[in-house]
Amino acid sequence: MNLSIRSARSTARALETEVVMHLETDRHAAQHSISFSFPRRNPELGSSTLPQEFQFPTDILLVADESSIHFDNRGLVAAPVQLQLISKTDERLNESMLIQ
Repeated sequence: MNLSIRSARSTARALETEVVMHLETDRHAAQHSISFSFPRRNPELGSSTLPQEFQFPTDILLVADESSIHFDNRGLVAAPVQLQLISKTDERLNESMLIQ
């Protein structure tokens, strides 16, 4: 997770463009994933320059304040977003993170 956040920040800075990190859940709420996009379409920026999509194991829930996080061209977010990873098999195992 930290690697995905650092990658989104560094991609935004390096390319001097916005990067959006999408927090997604499949329609059965069984699989959580993270994907990325460029909100401003620039033909020079291909999808290969985006950080790779990441899927969490099915026993991990991703809970967040927002469904997407926008990094500006400096790699900064306008408002902090709280994320939490929770194990479905052991609720004592969870990680909380504030992206700011």
